[in-house]
Amino acid sequence: GNSGVYVSQPVTGFVIKNFNVEGFHNGIKAYGTQSGTITGNTVSSPDTIAINAYGARALKITDNTISNSHTGILMYNVNGNKECSGDGSFVVSGNNVGTMGSAGMRSLNANGICFSNNTLESYFSIEFDSKDVIIKNNQITGSGNGYDIGSSSILSMTDNTSNNNLYNGFRFTDSNVITMTGNTANSNSMNGFTFNENSYASVFTGNTATGNTLNNFDGISETSSAGIVTVDS
Repeated sequence: GNSGVYVSQPVTGFVIKNFNVEGFHNGIKAYGTQSGTITGNTVSSPDTIAINAYGARALKITDNTISNSHTGILMYNVNGNKECSGDGSFVVSGNNVGTMGSAGMRSLNANGICFSNNTLESYFSIEFDSKDVIIKNNQITGSGNGYDIGSSSILSMTDNTSNNNLYNGFRFTDSNVITMTGNTANSNSMNGFTFNENSYASVFTGNTATGNTLNNFDGISETSSAGIVTVDS
């Protein structure tokens, strides 16, 4: 389908800044590109995806405002440097994503990318064998799900908030996280933190869950500041 703004390989070092994009199939799409910046744009009412990064490397997707889309920001087969800055980093930061028909942010087969300081009213999904992802200082409120991690490996998940969602605050399915600290899940209508039997956290400490309808912690227990984890059988 068509795109309001489209950039494709072999373009590098591009900047898409301060556009107001309304409608189209994709609002903004970067295909097979690297070292580009998508910043300060307002994207509303696309048919499917507001910002679509496909097969891209080392992008900066920052400070965009997204509304009335099926999916807010979609990343497929993208790569970063396992950090939130520096050469080769792929950073999604400071974006404001409203209520979507599906995911606010969705990543499939994403490796070494960083999410920080984003505000969402729709769920956040990492899936399809993504690896070494960093997730920090993000906030989800009033969505269906909060953070939904499936068949993936998270490098670190720190200081994120997921409150007042219809289902779970943080859900891990067939996934693992190396370090999970300082996260908050309050007043969700199902579980605060839930891990299935094939998921685990190497370090799980300093996380807070209160007022969740089913369980504050399901499949995992906050047991010590040393990060000892108990997983239900």
